[in-house]
Amino acid sequence: MSTKKHHDEILAGTSISLTEAMDRTNFFRQAAKPLFGNNTELVPKGFVIPFEDISALMAKFSDPSVVGVRAYFTLTQDDFTGGIRGVLVPVTAQYDETSNTVIYKDLIVTYSGDEATSSDTSIFDFTKPCPDACDNSSKLS
Repeated sequence: MSTKKHHDEILAGTSISLTEAMDRTNFFRQAAKPLFGNNTELVPKGFVIPFEDISALMAKFSDPSVVGVRAYFTLTQDDFTGGIRGVLVPVTAQYDETSNTVIYKDLIVTYSGDEATSSDTSIFDFTKPCPDACDNSSKLS
C-alpha cells in the first residue's frame, strides 16, 4: 500500500465541517469564559505546533513503537495570567485485550540528570499559544 493511500485512509472520516468546528470552539470558549473573569480575549483558543518541530520529533523517535504524540495543556504559573501552553510527549500504542482497544502510553524518558528536574527529557514545549500567536481573522477565533 502506498504511503499516500495509507495516509488518505487514516484521514478519511476525521475531518469535520466548518460549522461543527465553529460550534465546538464556541462551546469551549463559553464554558471556559468564567475561568477568565468573562473576558473572552483571555480565553485560550489553541496553539500552533510548527511542522518543523513535528518533523524533528518524528526523526528523534523513529522507533516504530512510537506512533504519535500526546498534547497536554499546561500553565507556566499557578493561574491563567501566563496563558495556556501545550507540551508534547511521544506515545507508544499497546493493544489492551481486556478493553479490546489501543492504549496510547506516554514515553517519558530522562536522558541525563535527575528525572524530576532535568530538562533533557522526551517532554517538549514548542507550542505557540493563542492568544498571543493568534489569527484573529480566522472563523474559529
